[in-house]
Amino acid sequence: MGDFNEIVHPSEQKGGNFSHSRAAMLLNVMDKCNLVDIGMTGASFTWNRPCTGNRMVYRRLDRALADVSWRMAFPDAYVEVL
Repeated sequence: MGDFNEIVHPSEQKGGNFSHSRAAMLLNVMDKCNLVDIGMTGASFTWNRPCTGNRMVYRRLDRALADVSWRMAFPDAYVEVL
């Protein structure tokens, strides 16, 4: 579980610009390490900050990753964002 400071899909962000190249880097690491995102419930975003003007940027920067064998052993596990 960690704060990866990256998002992997445009739906994980509201406001600001989505970077396909930065998302690809995290997805590549996840693929090479055979990790999957175990998912979450609760708030859609885990981080926010003011952007240009009075606009806010919201992102899902925190996520829990597990390998497939862990996921199979704990199929009901999830992260709840408070």
